[in-house]
Amino acid sequence: MELRGFSGLPGAGFGLLSDGTPSINGALSFSTPIGFSMKGNTYDIGLSDRSRNDAPQMVNLTTHFGNPSDSTGQVMVGVGTPAGNFTLAYEIESSELDQSYNAQWQLPLHLKNAGVSVGVQNITNRPLAAGDKLPGQFDDATSIYAVGTYMVAPNDYVSLGYGDVRFRGPFANASALVAPRLKATLEWDSITWNVGFAYSFSRIRGLGDNLDGNETTLWFGLFECDKPTIGLNFVF
Repeated sequence: MELRGFSGLPGAGFGLLSDGTPSINGALSFSTPIGFSMKGNTYDIGLSDRSRNDAPQMVNLTTHFGNPSDSTGQVMVGVGTPAGNFTLAYEIESSELDQSYNAQWQLPLHLKNAGVSVGVQNITNRPLAAGDKLPGQFDDATSIYAVGTYMVAPNDYVSLGYGDVRFRGPFANASALVAPRLKATLEWDSITWNVGFAYSFSRIRGLGDNLDGNETTLWFGLFECDKPTIGLNFVF
């Protein structure tokens, strides 16, 4: 399933605090949701690529079946309301240009060190198991999930959730700050384990007042614990 790259959901390769502020000090995952949603007027642009085997065969420039790796692109916007933070996302899941629309809502519980969200991945129910003209499609590709995240120690988080279709039941993730601007990540995506590290390049200066709060984060690790994977996000 191509949706097992970047999730196209809040926290996919970049950190988020409980109030929706982007930060490497926040909760972070790769392919599974977290309980925090992006605050209003916050945007993300991200791209990831994972090898299909244990060799670092990365970054495709072609669009045909049999590529040595899978690419995922995501664009998100945060919408703040009195009823909680919403994140709306558009995602391209493969070199076959499979695409989906996702949404997540963080419940307005105002918890100090935790958050609970519900969401839907692939709202339009577009088949995503392969390219649109390739075999192996699923009749039902829309996934609904719920997830909660809790800060177990300063800058360290765990998330537990449950979803259908894509998630096939329970999923979990954890992230811990192991050095300034470096966070270790671990997740169970309901099918397998993914491990990695996220490094924040911090703020790029001189981009103007509208981009003053930007953060660039590189995620690098092993999908299914053996397939080299990279991801880069620019949040502003």
